Amino acid sequence: MKTKKPKYFNFPIQLLTGFMNNHKEVLENIMSYSIYEQSLKFEQFGTFENPNLEFEIFKNCAEEFYGIKLNDDYYYLANLHCKGSKAHNQTPENPPKVGLELSVFWEFCNNEKKDFDKICLLAFLSIKSILGKKQYCKVTNNYWLSRMNGNAKAIGKNELSPEIEKYSTRHYLQKIKYELSSKWGLVHYAQHTTGFYVSYKLELQPLMTIVESNKRAYKEKLYKEKEKEILKEVLRILDLN
Repeated sequence: MKTKKPKYFNFPIQLLTGFMNNHKEVLENIMSYSIYEQSLKFEQFGTFENPNLEFEIFKNCAEEFYGIKLNDDYYYLANLHCKGSKAHNQTPENPPKVGLELSVFWEFCNNEKKDFDKICLLAFLSIKSILGKKQYCKVTNNYWLSRMNGNAKAIGKNELSPEIEKYSTRHYLQKIKYELSSKWGLVHYAQHTTGFYVSYKLELQPLMTIVESNKRAYKEKLYKEKEKEILKEVLRILDLN
């Protein structure tokens, strides 16, 4: 029997802004954006008596693609559709996106969560957005925190929202990494490196092997370049004599 693939809401990282203050509102915006984006391909979801009734298409997309039964109330649908359309229109071109599995979405949407749970979800999604389709990559704390803050590019610590800046200490970042490793499937490694290496696809040993091999290859390259420079200087001196 084939296992059913999980569904994801795919959305721009910028929509995570304000998550620590009101995570349920942010999640509703993420859902609205994702359904609206998918509803732009409404042809695959059938025909409608009134194809101009965009929120009807929106509702049908939610049910057929995501399996979400939306309230039939006109104003509720119109409000969700408006939120999705607004988020879509305000999104910069080619933003970094990330996927949020629907089971995790509903877990956070239907339950009250502690701030540490929220920051860990942000941390998880931020690393996912940086990794993209790569097996592994190197991340700096600054870039990581910036993505948690809802920023596509790295910003200064003083530009972070107070809710995110609170977790920028070494103590909290180590605690978050441990939580992501034990409960969210993150593999990370840092040993005499600037930043740290992350993966959701590799085990620790393969990740360490790649990182250390790359470091050795880089050191060898630097050594050979240094040798060439010294040889040039030696030959120059010999020519002078």
